[in-house]
Amino acid sequence: MFRQDAARWVIPSQFADPASLTTVQMLKLLYRYVALRAMAWFRLATWFQENKIPLAGPIYRWILFRFGLEINGYIEGGLYIAHPSGTVISVRHMGRNCSVIAAVTIGMRNTWAFPDIGNNVFIGAG
Repeated sequence: MFRQDAARWVIPSQFADPASLTTVQMLKLLYRYVALRAMAWFRLATWFQENKIPLAGPIYRWILFRFGLEINGYIEGGLYIAHPSGTVISVRHMGRNCSVIAAVTIGMRNTWAFPDIGNNVFIGAG
């Protein structure tokens, strides 16, 4: 899924074809974009959580501390978060290729209910 996330950061005319993103190109993108680093940590924490390895909690807290991003739920590949600082994403399910722009809160308010978000959705403050 992270490869799909990284592909959303590619500007084809300047960097690479998103469909054929190599590991070296992904590392260059990670170096260049802080928000993509937050997604890499999120994907790692999700993998730990799915495999019952007790490191997911500390990684989620690291993401909040380091990037200002509070994120959880089942999120498919291709998530693009332009500016993670001040963004909260608490979903039950988020589809492929969604874009979330700065300072957005998605999730529960006073009840333990989380939204389902479809594919190719753009969410921004406004």
